[in-house]
Amino acid sequence: MYVFEIKEELKGDLEKLAKSNKILFEQISIQITAEELKGYLDKGEELFLLDVRTRGEFSDRHIEGSVNIPIGELETNIEKLPKEREIVAICAHGIRSARATKLLLSRGFKVKNLSGGMESWESANRF
Repeated sequence: MYVFEIKEELKGDLEKLAKSNKILFEQISIQITAEELKGYLDKGEELFLLDVRTRGEFSDRHIEGSVNIPIGELETNIEKLPKEREIVAICAHGIRSARATKLLLSRGFKVKNLSGGMESWESANRF
């Protein structure tokens, strides 16, 4: 067993580093790539696909089986979401869905953000 003595002036820096690494880990752990999502869907995983784009964006293109609740209406419709299933939040590029993910996590939902949004989904699914 090793024992290290940390100089007092470094303690604050180490605490900041630990906090930033924790935040980075949390951000990484709530992301799902388009390839990972496709793999889960191909295996028949029971995911709830939540598309938080506008109705117009959703009607233009969306992932089959996804449900559209625009980000501006999410908080007032949160009771419509299943607590027992994992939710994948989707938008155009991953920004609005990241906001939705943060909100849903704070309310106790199991949720991941589709990294890169529909743009990455379409890129990953072009064969």
